[in-house]
Amino acid sequence: MFNLIKNYKKGIILIISISIFSGQTLFSAQEDDSRAIEEFAKKKGRPNPHTEIDCTDCHKTKPGKEDTKETVTFRKP
Repeated sequence: MFNLIKNYKKGIILIISISIFSGQTLFSAQEDDSRAIEEFAKKKGRPNPHTEIDCTDCHKTKPGKEDTKETVTFRKP
């Protein structure tokens, strides 16, 4: 019985660890994309699109936290 509990604990810890690692990887990729967009805007002398203008100036709807660069919708392609 105790071995079964130990095995479940190891499995749960492994699943949690993988989930955390995957989440951090996705989040950092989104941060990198945002940073690149902000640097591009700065070079072009435009406002920072993620802090200085409204989301719907570029996007059809305000992107949610679950959106990625593949799922967001823009006003113009």
